[in-house]
Amino acid sequence: MKSNPLRTFFEWALITSVLMSVLFLAWYIVKSRQARAYNVQIARAQVRLQYNRSVMAMLAAECQAYARTNADMQRLLAPTASVPAPTAPAKGSK
Repeated sequence: MKSNPLRTFFEWALITSVLMSVLFLAWYIVKSRQARAYNVQIARAQVRLQYNRSVMAMLAAECQAYARTNADMQRLLAPTASVPAPTAPAKGSK
């Protein structure tokens, strides 16, 4: 049988297609594992953030409870808007 150029072209196209499919499958598997790993990292970070928020809320509650008996703590916990801003010294004074 003589070699048909069209048949040779289609054979090479089929071989190339199979190889590209295998490479794409390997790439997909690697990327999907990375995505799952990133999801696990995000979940852990969310748990840490929630824990930090709960600790901060507990500390704020304890500070407010302590401020009921200690006037100095009440001054520290007061909103900053009620504290008068320091005045700038006059420009001509030395």
